[in-house]
Amino acid sequence: MRVAQRMRQSAMNEAELRANAQTILSTIHQSRPKTTTSAYGPKQEEFDQFCQRKQYSDGATVTEEKLLLFLVDEVAGRPLRALGMNTHPSPREDNVREYLKSLQRRDAQRDKENYADKGRDTLLDGYSESEFERVCHELWVHSATSTECHFRTLVDLLFGHYLLTRGGDRRVAEISDLFTFEFAGEGSTRCMPLIFTTRAGKQNQHGRLETAGAYRNRNPLICILGGLSFYLLCRWDLGSEPFPDFSRRSAWYDIRLIKGNGTDRTAAFSYNSQRDWVVKAFAYAGVTSQKKTHVGRSSGARTAELKGISEDQIRRAGRWNQEQMVGCYLNSLPHKFMRTMAGHRPQIGCFEIRRAGVTPPEVLLSMIWPELDRWRGRFGPGTEQENDLAAMGSTNLLFYMREVVLQDSVILMKKYPGSPVWNHPVFRPGM
Repeated sequence: MRVAQRMRQSAMNEAELRANAQTILSTIHQSRPKTTTSAYGPKQEEFDQFCQRKQYSDGATVTEEKLLLFLVDEVAGRPLRALGMNTHPSPREDNVREYLKSLQRRDAQRDKENYADKGRDTLLDGYSESEFERVCHELWVHSATSTECHFRTLVDLLFGHYLLTRGGDRRVAEISDLFTFEFAGEGSTRCMPLIFTTRAGKQNQHGRLETAGAYRNRNPLICILGGLSFYLLCRWDLGSEPFPDFSRRSAWYDIRLIKGNGTDRTAAFSYNSQRDWVVKAFAYAGVTSQKKTHVGRSSGARTAELKGISEDQIRRAGRWNQEQMVGCYLNSLPHKFMRTMAGHRPQIGCFEIRRAGVTPPEVLLSMIWPELDRWRGRFGPGTEQENDLAAMGSTNLLFYMREVVLQDSVILMKKYPGSPVWNHPVFRPGM
């Protein structure tokens, strides 16, 4: 009797453990990013079908021997595919690793025999600093048609180049991810950098805060603050999109930084559209690159290296392997990288923007995003203010970008007189 009770209890415990493990596994699957599920779902299904054909007694349980046979029978003879990254635990043992290395050696030999382009993934693959400026120039030149789309791609490329962001991070970025505050002691000109934060990304699946920043550039054509300012001018003053309502976080937090092609301003920019417009911009300027949406991250880092910026500064700028101290306790902003990339000397105290020497009159500033004035002084630590840090930082950025639009327009209007952005009332004669 006691033996039977122990067996029943053991069976109940085993069933409870299996049920709990299945529940946890289901929770993990549901929390996976959609891109991970869509990328690896077909591969898992293919392995399941392989196991069904073989009629293994343990089903699709992964073992080294089973994985090796699957690779030999189903994978090794296929044409080379783009490499991916598996974020899940792998059953690979020494034999599997050695076999995969042998496949890599085989593919390398095939590339050699087929005379594959040796310039791929080298310093030749991407753009130079002068080519990047030419791309920005061509986007301004072609902005006479599809104005908002051309400025959208300008912002997309500027964010990749100066913030070293991935294409996917830019597609999902939101207006609420941006803010500014004054960096004291940077030079004779007030320094209000663009700060970009993210808590999600390809290498950040668990909500870790990552921060990037860029200074205002000495050249308005390739200035990230200027490009963003004119893009938002197109959207909110020259287009049909309403200005953000900062009264509730739910009313403005989800507004995309780079808006998709539809009317929904919370819809993410699609990869295909992003890539197609980068290809178009490169074609304008005669730039050839194997990389498209990711090119800014690699070419921006390469530009920084050629300017003499240290590896540590570049690593911090690109958020590559940040140490815990930097990620948790320091602001992680690489100031020397930011100064040099914007055309300034790397030392503190040398920040100067000559076109910012004169502050535009308030009557002109108020003509840009007129609805912004109702939020002046609304957010802050004061007793009469609302304590909303994100709203305070974002509205401060917009107030500063008003100045950027007017100051940069003095130079850009002469270079690109045919751009529709000059149809804004603030640029009309007599104002």
